[in-house]
Amino acid sequence: MKKLSERLRDLIRGTDVERNPLLVADGARLLAEVQSWEATGEALEKRVAGLERSGGTRDAVVLAKSLGDWAYEVLLEEGKSMRYREIAVAIKTRGFRHAREPKNPEKQLADSVWTAMYEDSRFTKVGRGVFDLTERL
Repeated sequence: MKKLSERLRDLIRGTDVERNPLLVADGARLLAEVQSWEATGEALEKRVAGLERSGGTRDAVVLAKSLGDWAYEVLLEEGKSMRYREIAVAIKTRGFRHAREPKNPEKQLADSVWTAMYEDSRFTKVGRGVFDLTERL
């Protein structure tokens, strides 16, 4: 069975743009949303696989989460927009550990959180250095 994104791509490709431009536009917007949803599902599958491999130890679960996942949890629990540096501090207090200790761990973590959130469609930049969950906007 084809993935949802593949089905949408096929629909968009098979549509005459001149005759039905709105279907193409709506399909493209929906495709972007579906691709984000599929990426989230894939990330969750990786986390579940990490948990299965670990035999249920907490350390393996912590290592399997991406910085985007950490930031998502922080923003969801806080219920409001936050500066990326504040999110990095919250992530650190929740148990995040670098795989290798960098020279400047706080700055490295903050910069990595900003990059992860900027590149992830689950987050929207709402101000200078301030992010919120896209689903809340």
